[in-house]
Amino acid sequence: MKAINELLYYREMFASRQDSLYRWVDTHTEDGIIILGYPVYSRTLLRFINAVYDSGLLLGEYEEVIAEYEAPDIDLLIAGADMRLARALLTYYVRGEHYNSGLWGRGVYKRCFLRILDRLEELSHMRMLKYSRAKGSMRITVP
Repeated sequence: MKAINELLYYREMFASRQDSLYRWVDTHTEDGIIILGYPVYSRTLLRFINAVYDSGLLLGEYEEVIAEYEAPDIDLLIAGADMRLARALLTYYVRGEHYNSGLWGRGVYKRCFLRILDRLEELSHMRMLKYSRAKGSMRITVP
């Protein structure tokens, strides 16, 4: 799937450079006004988020899909996710920043983005293998 392959470009970024992708500005006061803490994201992470939006992988009904699983922690769903659930989880993390400031940072810190990308890649390979077998084009070479 082309969309997944384009997102996999960012996989190494999530695997190795977590600390450079975001930082949290602590709550502080300026001129007597309390400024609540907020995340600051790197341009690279923002490019990834834009790539996800452009990928066509986001699901409008992501909350309903996730709710079907009744998990105490949705991060536990990533490893066994099918394609629909993996897309729903990706959507949750990408769109969720609007409602939960810092969610992208959590996705980076807990390696959720990395694990979702890995799962999407695995599912994409499984789908291609299944398609190849159905077409009869599976060839195995034994040395």
